[in-house]
Amino acid sequence: MEPTAAPVPLEPTAAPVPVQPTAATGTGALDAALLPPSWLGAGWRETPSPPEKPPWPWLQADCPAYRNEDYPAQGYRRDAVQRRYQHGQASLIATHVVEAYEPGWAARAITDVRRVVGTCAEYPVLGGALSFAVVEADFPTEDALLVRGRIESSGAPARVMLFVTVRRGDRLSTLTFPDPVDEQAAYAAAAKLGDLLG
Repeated sequence: MEPTAAPVPLEPTAAPVPVQPTAATGTGALDAALLPPSWLGAGWRETPSPPEKPPWPWLQADCPAYRNEDYPAQGYRRDAVQRRYQHGQASLIATHVVEAYEPGWAARAITDVRRVVGTCAEYPVLGGALSFAVVEADFPTEDALLVRGRIESSGAPARVMLFVTVRRGDRLSTLTFPDPVDEQAAYAAAAKLGDLLG
């Protein structure tokens, strides 16, 4: 798990379909859809990301009700890239994951996100509780979702993260960044993610 309230970053067990990336959906095209650190504001910088392909940003392996077979789109994920960011010397961490799916499966992946947020709305983790709630935001497209994640631990302040997911065609872009972030910033993030996806 990230040191902030990001979902547990374990490897997904749903095997991807063995399809070679094309020029339109390959790693280079996905890299171009990653946010530059400067967009997050002053003090943010890129930090090293693990060399392996990032797992699904919504994987919740510690949730008792989570079952891989309930989220079939992950078997049709062609490729994915990740960028990690840190703010100054603080423990503020942001991550950005861009994924490419087989034709038609990115729309199902958005449905899977909504399902996992509902199924794993709250569960115990690390001696505390992790919860998710969809934020009713007036996004300009139905293929965008804003979710607030919260970790509560005994004797420590609650940690809150915001997750913005946007779909364009067969690609998904998910930005995870620490609260407090106002609603206008969330709108701007969704618009920027969509622009980068093209």
